[in-house]
Amino acid sequence: MATCLRELRVQSYLLVAPMQDAPFAVTLERCGQRSGPDLWAIRYKGMTLNHEAEWEWEPIPSERDATYLGRCRFNDPNAALDTWNRSRQGT
Repeated sequence: MATCLRELRVQSYLLVAPMQDAPFAVTLERCGQRSGPDLWAIRYKGMTLNHEAEWEWEPIPSERDATYLGRCRFNDPNAALDTWNRSRQGT
Protein backbone atom coordinates (compact mmCIF):
# COMPACT_ATOMS: atom_id res chain seq x y z
CA MET A 1 0.00 0.00 0.00
CA ALA A 2 1.36 3.39 -0.99
CA THR A 3 2.00 5.89 1.77
CA CYS A 4 3.33 8.75 -0.40
CA LEU A 5 3.20 9.90 -4.03
CA ARG A 6 6.66 8.45 -4.83
CA GLU A 7 5.27 4.97 -4.20
CA LEU A 8 2.33 5.34 -6.59
CA ARG A 9 2.28 3.97 -10.13
CA VAL A 10 0.51 5.83 -12.93
CA GLN A 11 -2.33 3.77 -14.41
CA SER A 12 -3.52 6.20 -17.09
CA TYR A 13 -3.06 9.64 -18.57
CA LEU A 14 -5.82 11.81 -19.97
CA LEU A 15 -4.79 13.00 -23.46
CA VAL A 16 -8.05 14.69 -24.42
CA ALA A 17 -10.67 15.52 -21.82
CA PRO A 18 -14.33 14.87 -22.57
CA MET A 19 -16.18 17.98 -23.77
CA GLN A 20 -19.78 18.76 -24.63
CA ASP A 21 -19.28 18.15 -28.36
CA ALA A 22 -16.90 15.21 -27.79
CA PRO A 23 -18.15 13.35 -24.70
CA PHE A 24 -15.47 10.65 -24.72
CA ALA A 25 -11.94 10.98 -23.41
CA VAL A 26 -8.78 9.82 -25.16
CA THR A 27 -6.56 8.04 -22.66
CA LEU A 28 -3.10 6.51 -22.53
CA GLU A 29 -3.47 3.46 -20.29
CA ARG A 30 -1.19 0.92 -18.66
CA CYS A 31 -2.29 -2.61 -19.59
CA GLY A 32 -1.22 -5.40 -17.26
CA GLN A 33 -0.23 -8.68 -18.89
CA ARG A 34 -0.55 -12.24 -17.65
CA SER A 35 3.18 -12.63 -18.10
CA GLY A 36 5.83 -10.08 -18.88
CA PRO A 37 5.92 -6.34 -18.34
CA ASP A 38 2.93 -4.05 -18.60
CA LEU A 39 2.18 -2.61 -22.03
CA TRP A 40 0.47 0.66 -22.97
CA ALA A 41 -2.57 1.49 -25.11
CA ILE A 42 -4.21 4.66 -26.38
CA ARG A 43 -7.99 4.26 -26.16
CA TYR A 44 -10.99 6.19 -27.46
CA LYS A 45 -14.63 5.01 -27.59
CA GLY A 46 -13.82 1.29 -27.71
CA MET A 47 -11.00 1.81 -30.19
CA THR A 48 -7.23 1.60 -29.81
CA LEU A 49 -4.54 3.40 -31.74
CA ASN A 50 -2.17 1.04 -33.55
CA HIS A 51 1.51 1.53 -34.43
CA GLU A 52 0.49 2.92 -37.84
CA ALA A 53 -1.37 5.75 -36.04
CA GLU A 54 -4.75 4.36 -37.15
CA TRP A 55 -7.72 3.53 -34.93
CA GLU A 56 -8.85 -0.10 -34.58
CA TRP A 57 -11.79 -1.62 -32.78
CA GLU A 58 -10.57 -3.19 -29.52
CA PRO A 59 -11.81 -6.77 -29.09
CA ILE A 60 -12.79 -8.16 -25.71
CA PRO A 61 -9.78 -9.41 -23.70
CA SER A 62 -10.28 -13.10 -24.52
CA GLU A 63 -10.13 -12.28 -28.25
CA ARG A 64 -6.92 -10.20 -28.17
CA ASP A 65 -4.30 -12.39 -29.82
CA ALA A 66 -0.56 -11.79 -30.12
CA THR A 67 -1.01 -10.16 -33.53
CA TYR A 68 -3.47 -7.62 -32.15
CA LEU A 69 -1.29 -6.90 -29.12
CA GLY A 70 1.72 -6.41 -31.39
CA ARG A 71 -0.20 -3.84 -33.45
CA CYS A 72 -2.03 -1.99 -30.68
CA ARG A 73 0.15 -2.14 -27.56
CA PHE A 74 3.30 -0.19 -26.88
CA ASN A 75 6.28 -1.17 -24.73
CA ASP A 76 6.43 2.21 -23.04
CA PRO A 77 4.21 5.28 -22.70
CA ASN A 78 6.62 7.49 -24.69
CA ALA A 79 6.30 5.32 -27.80
CA ALA A 80 2.52 5.41 -27.47
CA LEU A 81 2.55 9.18 -27.05
CA ASP A 82 4.77 9.59 -30.13
CA THR A 83 2.24 7.59 -32.16
CA TRP A 84 -0.62 9.69 -30.76
CA ASN A 85 1.19 12.86 -31.83
CA ARG A 86 1.74 11.42 -35.34
CA SER A 87 -1.95 10.55 -35.59
CA ARG A 88 -2.89 14.13 -34.79
CA GLN A 89 -0.51 15.49 -37.44
CA GLY A 90 -1.86 13.11 -40.07
CA THR A 91 1.58 11.63 -40.80
